[in-house]
Amino acid sequence: KVIQQVYHSLLRDTSERNTVRAAMDLLLPVLKKRLGDEELEDALKYTTKVIRESFGNSIPQMVHLWETITRHPLVYVCQKAAIMPHILQSLSFFGQQPKVPSEISKLSVALAKLIIEWGGTSLDQNDIDTVLSILFRIAFVNADGNPDRLQQQIRAQILSLLKD
Repeated sequence: KVIQQVYHSLLRDTSERNTVRAAMDLLLPVLKKRLGDEELEDALKYTTKVIRESFGNSIPQMVHLWETITRHPLVYVCQKAAIMPHILQSLSFFGQQPKVPSEISKLSVALAKLIIEWGGTSLDQNDIDTVLSILFRIAFVNADGNPDRLQQQIRAQILSLLKD
């Protein structure tokens, strides 16, 4: 019960980003061992609830949630059917911003990669088109004339995903 409460608190906490990320990195790999099947399912369903509540209301919260999921996809794979629509929605939201910070661009690439990994051949053409369009926009439309090193890395990752 305590582990579940800690997980819930960390999931919503965006105050000390590096500390929270480190705590999640320690907790998530052992979550399955520490919680029973029912408690684990409840915790992961709670994640989906927090995703729904944070969409469009708090970009820092959205970034925190998606970074957590992209860093630990094996923990969340059992909830992929519930999470995938939210990934696509968030990816569209991030991709529509006029100026996308490098941090969001990097996260968007990680989300696109997760969509590809989780969706595989079950993705419909609209989802594929959405992902490709957003990746293209991030790689080329939102790029400044002189991309910094991180932007160049992001562009290389996008080109690699597009080739696959």
